[in-house]
Amino acid sequence: MQQLDKINELKSFDVKEYVLKIISYWKLFLIMLLLGLFIATIINRISQKVYSLKSLITVKEESNPLFTSSTNIAFNWGGPSDQVETVITILKSRTHNEKVVDSLKYYIEYLQEGRFRMDDIYGNEPFVLELDSLGYQLLNTPIKLEFLNNDIVRLSVDFEDDNLSLMNFIKKKSKRIVSEELNFSQEYSLQNSIETPFSHFKIRKKNIFKDLSGKIYFIRFKNFNSTVRSYQNINVKSLTKGTSIIELEL
Repeated sequence: MQQLDKINELKSFDVKEYVLKIISYWKLFLIMLLLGLFIATIINRISQKVYSLKSLITVKEESNPLFTSSTNIAFNWGGPSDQVETVITILKSRTHNEKVVDSLKYYIEYLQEGRFRMDDIYGNEPFVLELDSLGYQLLNTPIKLEFLNNDIVRLSVDFEDDNLSLMNFIKKKSKRIVSEELNFSQEYSLQNSIETPFSHFKIRKKNIFKDLSGKIYFIRFKNFNSTVRSYQNINVKSLTKGTSIIELEL
């Protein structure tokens, strides 16, 4: 009996009336659609862009592997050679990545304030920092550099905490100091080194003729060990078994 009642109920269901009822809420659907598109646009603009970088390198052996007795047999028969595996291991090693981070100074972030966030301008920065070998640098806190003219820069920092972490990137040593104030601001000549209780470096313009008057940039020092570990996450693999081509992805 109950099953018969359900069948009768389905037969009496008016599809047209149901559709018209849904259409009557078209304004609500339109508002939700526009709101979703607006939120998606804002998120895309605010979020930091993340890109994948791939590169190929070839490991060349000193002599033809097909005619030497010292070559790993696995290489001749389709497996990766010992030399390729060695290179893969080296590229992911801490020692190698320490040299990479050190030589390219990846622990220094050059930033410029964008519309929604701080934009990394590495490679396009108009100046570079020359660190004092004996000096310590403030970690993980943006340092504002406001170029008043081509010779004078105002350095200012707002500290989130009075307990500051510092690091000497030449000696790879760290320490902590206590700041008496939660903000710092002072003007310096570009001809001289900048020395503060939390930073010691010199600003060198890449192009001495470029006018930086009124420009504002930020620099931030990252922990050396954390930076090295992040680059150790590089994906390194043999492109095809039996070849000496290695693919790197970051």
